[in-house]
Amino acid sequence: MKLQRISEFQHKFSFLSTQENFDAFYIRFLQSDLGKIYVAIPWDSLVERLNIKEKQSGFKTLFNPKGRIGLMFLKHYS
Repeated sequence: MKLQRISEFQHKFSFLSTQENFDAFYIRFLQSDLGKIYVAIPWDSLVERLNIKEKQSGFKTLFNPKGRIGLMFLKHYS
């Protein structure tokens, strides 16, 4: 079996400008299924209702309360 490159399945990313690429990736993310879920969830009111707060003592967490809830959704999505 011989491997072939199929150009329409290959993606090319240029990393010339971080901000331009971030904006393009973010727009593309919002158009994806996961991005539509992200837009549909009222993150601030969800954090408030679940009474999730920043950790005051001990080790600093990597994610803020919205990020921790987002990881729960992402875990079940993937």
